[in-house]
Amino acid sequence: MTGLALEGIGKRFGEITALADVDLAIPDGSFVCFLGPSGCGKTTLLRIVAGLEQPTAGRVLIGDEDVTGVPTSRRGVGMVFQSLALFPHLDVGENIAYSLRIRGVPKPERDARVEELLELVRLSGYQGRHISQLSGGQRQRVAIARALATQPRLFLLDEPLSALDAKLREEMQVELRLLQQRLGVTTIMVTHDRREAMTIADFVVVMGDQRVQQVGAPLEIYRRPRNRFVADFMGDCNLLEAEPAGEGAVLLAGARYPLPGFVEANGGTVTVSVRPEGVLLAPAGMGEDGRGIGTVTFLKDLGDTLEAYIELDGAAIMALAPQEARARLAQGDRVRVSFAPDALHALED
Repeated sequence: MTGLALEGIGKRFGEITALADVDLAIPDGSFVCFLGPSGCGKTTLLRIVAGLEQPTAGRVLIGDEDVTGVPTSRRGVGMVFQSLALFPHLDVGENIAYSLRIRGVPKPERDARVEELLELVRLSGYQGRHISQLSGGQRQRVAIARALATQPRLFLLDEPLSALDAKLREEMQVELRLLQQRLGVTTIMVTHDRREAMTIADFVVVMGDQRVQQVGAPLEIYRRPRNRFVADFMGDCNLLEAEPAGEGAVLLAGARYPLPGFVEANGGTVTVSVRPEGVLLAPAGMGEDGRGIGTVTFLKDLGDTLEAYIELDGAAIMALAPQEARARLAQGDRVRVSFAPDALHALED
């Protein structure tokens, strides 16, 4: 097991900058997701870690070893590609044993390792099956077993579940996480699916505009995004302009809220993020002064929850309410809007 450090990684393809100034430290035995939209540089970064691309600037260290110029075959990494890249002319056992065979591992040892890995990925007895006889999920397991055959220092996955249907994808997410925990191998997975990243990762590296935007535990990034890009990419989020109210607090929707960690700058407003579940709704009473009073513009019934869209002081706010609220909310209703104090977070930019 080993950790990974990336120091000042940059990558250019001609005049195009694919990555700029990436610094990253990944702890031993952790599961990390590179998360971001298409074109943000996450796959390029993974390929640099694997040695399939050389950085234009910076260093790659696995443990204490600088592997920046070391070929892929000598880095001790195992990789599962998005296409899986299984050999159709080889059976399951031969696919898994391929890397061992080209390293000259004796056949008895190869066979024992194949049996061990097939049991690990719950495919015992499938050695002689042809790849064409396998389901999508079974092929996925074979690709994982093949990548783990040489007991790699790093286990790398490039959107390995993207071709699976939704139900199977969710099942494989759990299987992959449990497998990683069992083996304790440092794992990096590229994905564009925030739900996937939040389900399986110890740490999420959010990437955008060819840079790392934020690194942290999934819930920390979800609840406390650093900037607008992260707040928006990590799911539905209300971005509201608040007035500084002194002593680490802001004025929002007619009420004063404490904002831990907020330091008031000179003048201007502060952008505050709040997730829909942090928006609280109550019936508007007669004779109220209008502060914090909004109008329900649309309701979306999701079965177990209710999405309510509110117009408040010219801003559109989305709230997530329990299904019981359906009986007391209707389009056009006036409601009092408030916010759970621990749901508010000031953005840096």
